[in-house]
Amino acid sequence: MEKLFFERFNQAAPDFPYLALNARTINSLPHFHTELELLYLEHGELEVISLGTTYHIQSGDLCVFMPGQIHGYHASDICREYVIKIDASNSQDHIDLAAMRSASPILHANESLNHILRDQLVEAVRLAQEKPAGYAFLVNSLANHIVFDIIDSGVLKPFDAESSERHIKRLTFLQNVNDYISDNFSKDITLESAADHCGYSVSYFAHFFKSIAQCSFMQYLTRLRLQRAIEQLRAAPQATLSEIADNCGFRDVRAFSRAFHMHFGLTPSRYRAEYHAED
Repeated sequence: MEKLFFERFNQAAPDFPYLALNARTINSLPHFHTELELLYLEHGELEVISLGTTYHIQSGDLCVFMPGQIHGYHASDICREYVIKIDASNSQDHIDLAAMRSASPILHANESLNHILRDQLVEAVRLAQEKPAGYAFLVNSLANHIVFDIIDSGVLKPFDAESSERHIKRLTFLQNVNDYISDNFSKDITLESAADHCGYSVSYFAHFFKSIAQCSFMQYLTRLRLQRAIEQLRAAPQATLSEIADNCGFRDVRAFSRAFHMHFGLTPSRYRAEYHAED
């Protein structure tokens, strides 16, 4: 099973960014990775979690997540977005972007930096979709220009010592939780068992987790299971709903269907049908 907090999938290469070409999403649980990530929301509304704060963004807004920055987003309906992840670790001038943050990860539609980054991101996605001769050189150039424009804008500030220590503590905590979930995902996970694994009291674990993820551990676990269910609904059209429910840790297909409808406003069967109808 893939890591759930430290995102090891959809990674950028050192010489080429990761681009989301199938720009539809419902949910992305709180996670972090080593790349710089931009998310441009073309249509819909998202609830974005970052820096221990929940933001509500709408069409035209753009998010900038720095390397190592914990972030996630949730929507009650399918949105359309553009995403690029850039490996910015090879800077010749030794700028450590993982040690820098902006005051807010959100650039609203009326901000000039939003327009600059959005146009470059959309153009990179277009080139990757159409693949004209030599497109990879231009996509990589656009990715580098995105990083330069973010640095040049002056929105980034280095961590102070206290913020850096707090950030490391949060990442370590999440990695411990990640290891437990990865090993026990389809089993009966409880708040008590997770707290015990991490060596904390239940009350401290619950409070600390919520301060990072902006939801309770059990709410997060349900969202995580639903996200895994979505992946299986997309990738395994022949699997029964009972099989998917069991694989994803739901006690039965009724509990799975009820949770899915509550979060996304449609049944798993309808979601699967609509998703494959668009392919």
